Amino acid sequence: MISLKSLLTEASALTNDFTQKIMQWENSVKAGWNKNTQRWFPHKSPEGGNPTIAYGHKLTDQDISSNRFKNGLSQSEAMDLLNKDLFSASQTASRLIKSYQSLPVNVRQALINAVYRGELISTHNTVKLMNAGKWQAAADEYINRQDYRESPGIRKRMDWNREQFLNFKQTVKDDWGRPESSKWFGFNPKTKKYEQGPNKGKTYSQVKRASKKGKTYSQVKRASKKGKTYIVKSGDSLSVIAQKYNTTVDSLKKANGLKSDTIRIGQKLIIK
Repeated sequence: MISLKSLLTEASALTNDFTQKIMQWENSVKAGWNKNTQRWFPHKSPEGGNPTIAYGHKLTDQDISSNRFKNGLSQSEAMDLLNKDLFSASQTASRLIKSYQSLPVNVRQALINAVYRGELISTHNTVKLMNAGKWQAAADEYINRQDYRESPGIRKRMDWNREQFLNFKQTVKDDWGRPESSKWFGFNPKTKKYEQGPNKGKTYSQVKRASKKGKTYSQVKRASKKGKTYIVKSGDSLSVIAQKYNTTVDSLKKANGLKSDTIRIGQKLIIK
């Protein structure tokens, strides 16, 4: 059940200025507007697929089969439809982004804008990066799209969203008021562990050891997953090597793509 507070938070992002921006982005040329009748009618969608009407409302198959908009929409009706669509987009953004309710208005507006265009869904890497608190990476991933590269109009709109994400990234602080740039970002002095950010779940000692190697803890962890290299010597067998490195023969075969237990002197093996 959606709380009243959540509804008010979502509605607070739908300011008049923001709505005006959406109207310009969606249909600045007034496609589908009939000057004689002073009404909006469905028109071809620039993105393809089903037609749209007024300010980016995509017709459903049912709308088309029932001829729902055969009489068009007045400007007042078009605005009501837009506001309804934007509110629906805000609810979707709230479900996608865990911290949505606490985000600044401009960031929520950018998320609504992105959802309204169909640029953010649960499986997108951008959403995953945002939920991990990696707003810089999310901003970069967000524009990694063909339509951004090929359409100046869409690029301008997406650049506005990206700017909000980047500006927010610069102001992100942890629960203790530390900026994201601090080496202590996300560190809880009581539990002695990082509870936010890229080092989440790690102790200070673990992060410090990784930094001495000139790498982040995540980089060290990824490197360890790749394993080390071992050169086969005389008298070696997979079982001997497996016992030496506390692993199994099957693990060695899988890591090295071996179909049999046969190995040769001088052969390089990955140990995991």
